[in-house]
Amino acid sequence: MSDSDQSLYDRIGGEATIDRVVDDFYGRVLSDPVLGSYFHDARMERLRRMQKELFTQALGGAPHYSGMDLTDAHRGRGISPAEVSRFTEHLLETLEEVGLAREDIDEVLHHIALLSDDVVGGTADAE
Repeated sequence: MSDSDQSLYDRIGGEATIDRVVDDFYGRVLSDPVLGSYFHDARMERLRRMQKELFTQALGGAPHYSGMDLTDAHRGRGISPAEVSRFTEHLLETLEEVGLAREDIDEVLHHIALLSDDVVGGTADAE
C-alpha cells in the first residue's frame, strides 16, 4: 500500500501517535494562561479519551467518536475565534515536536480547522 492509499491517521503512526499528540497537547493547553481556565473543572481523563476518538475519526481512523456533538459540547462557553486559534497553535507546536512531516501537519490542521466553526458556533446560547 502506497502512502497515498493510507489514511492520514495511518500515515502519522495511528493510535500511538494520536495518544502522544493528545497527551502532550493537553499539557500545553492546561498550562496556557488563557485556555487553561476552560478546563479547570473538566474530567481530563474523559476529555483526553474523547479528543483521541475525535482526532482518530477526523484523520481517517476508525469512526468511533462517542462524545457530544461539538456545538453542543461548547455551547455557552464563550469561546472566541482567537482562542480557537491559540488552541490550534498549541496543536501545531505539538505536531512539530512529535516530528510529523510538514505535509501531514498541514493536513491534520486542515481537518481540525473544519471543526472549529462547531466550537465557536457553540458559544452563543440558544435563544
